[in-house]
Parts: sequence; C-alpha cells; structure tokens
Amino acid sequence: MCGALRASDAGKKAVLMGWVNRRRDHGNLLFVDLRDRTGWRRWSSTPSTIDHPRKSRRLRNEYVIAVTGTVKLRDPNTINRNMPTGEVELVAEELRILNESKLPRSCLQIPR
Repeated sequence: MCGALRASDAGKKAVLMGWVNRRRDHGNLLFVDLRDRTGWRRWSSTPSTIDHPRKSRRLRNEYVIAVTGTVKLRDPNTINRNMPTGEVELVAEELRILNESKLPRSCLQIPR
C-alpha cells in the first residue's frame, strides 16, 4: 500500500497499485505521485530504470497503474517531514497501466 512504506523498507522490492495523482516530467527523470486509500507515494523513473519509458510518459491524472520497483531513501534535502512516508520513494522498474482515465463527453464540449 502507498501509505505503508517507511525508511525501514529501503532496499526492498515493492509493488504499488493506485491512481496517478500528479506527474512531473523533468526530461530524463519522471516523478509520479501515486495514491490509494492509505495515502500517496512518489515514484521515479529514468529511461534506464523502467521497462518501457514511453509507457510512463503516457500517464495522466487518474490513470490506474501498478508499479514495481525498489524502495529507496530520499536525499536528505528532498525528505518531506510533513508526511509519514516522506523519507522514501520507489524507483520504478516495471509499469503496468491497468486503466486509462478518459474525460467525460460533457467535458469535451465547449459551452456557448
């Protein structure tokens, strides 16, 4: 579960499933915030760490995904002390898109 990983899990493999809450693409580094009912977790990937980099670039808010990777301690200057899970992140190795989120038709129509 996204809200369960702690610093004691560093170095372990984990599988997280949930909704994409936010995606930040920094060129060669991608950060994705994933949420489930227990909280949220940041995971990161580079083209060399993930099985299919193009798949991760397709992600949008509310996509449902499963990501497998290794739990890593965050750099001391990036720790979020306001979150119980703020000391660690998941370095993604495999990504599965379980369901894409489509905009409702009413959102696609321009009001007049």
